[in-house]
Amino acid sequence: MIELIDKIGKGELTSTEVTNAYCHRAALAHQVFNCCSEVFFERALVRAKELDAYYKEHGETIGPLHGIPISLKDQVNLEGLDSSLGFISKVNKPKTKEDESIIAKFLYDAGAIFYVKTTVPMAMMAGDTYSNIYGQTVNSLNRNLSAGGSSGGESSLIAAKGGIIGLSTDLGGSIRIPAAFHGLFAIRPTSYRLPYAKVDNAMAFQPICPSVIGPSARFLKDLEYLCKVIIDCKPWLHDPKAPPIPWRPFEVPSKLCFGIYKNSGLTHPHPPIARAIELTRQKLIEMGHEV
Repeated sequence: MIELIDKIGKGELTSTEVTNAYCHRAALAHQVFNCCSEVFFERALVRAKELDAYYKEHGETIGPLHGIPISLKDQVNLEGLDSSLGFISKVNKPKTKEDESIIAKFLYDAGAIFYVKTTVPMAMMAGDTYSNIYGQTVNSLNRNLSAGGSSGGESSLIAAKGGIIGLSTDLGGSIRIPAAFHGLFAIRPTSYRLPYAKVDNAMAFQPICPSVIGPSARFLKDLEYLCKVIIDCKPWLHDPKAPPIPWRPFEVPSKLCFGIYKNSGLTHPHPPIARAIELTRQKLIEMGHEV
């Protein structure tokens, strides 16, 4: 993403060229992996042409995400599009301008181009992505495997290179599971660090274990860049639950301390999971960390 931003900023690529490429790739990915819940390429291309016209007139980009296609999980509200959450009862009930998610407005104002929304399982609290609306979303690295959930459509699209970066949500693993299944980088932020206002949720208005919103991408630096763009928008002025904490660079110490528990005392993980935990422990020790 950062390389594309640089090329668009220098005029080496246009927003329309980039958007065309990702719309084409997303169309192919959806036909093979069934990863998109809403497809609105024409709307995206209108936006791209507007950005190109702005660049031509002013000789500069409109914001830090100028011309970058960003995919959105079904829950993120956009005017004129459904946010079904996998429920048939929510189909063909498009959102209004007032319903639009705060985080989507931040990205749009920064120059992002929205072109698809991605599939979720019904009610979302699931480790696989299947619903009676969209059917089965499959893993884009291996169609015989699960895409994970509940953000399976988002990770499947990005891993298939039909997207650069996208927003997903997570309560019990909904960002982390599909990202891990597809070999992606992803962030499950601290609650409310990124604004969740006006993002639909099947478990809304329960404060004990809140869902969070965060990005998934193929490159780690892209996650850092996007999070900084969002936090620089001062989300606490628009979402009362977002903490008033600006972006702060942080140097990670060379030696860290990790705690690991291998089971809860009541249930034991399957052998492949236990093996992964042990391999992780060994690798951390080899890298000089304390475990």
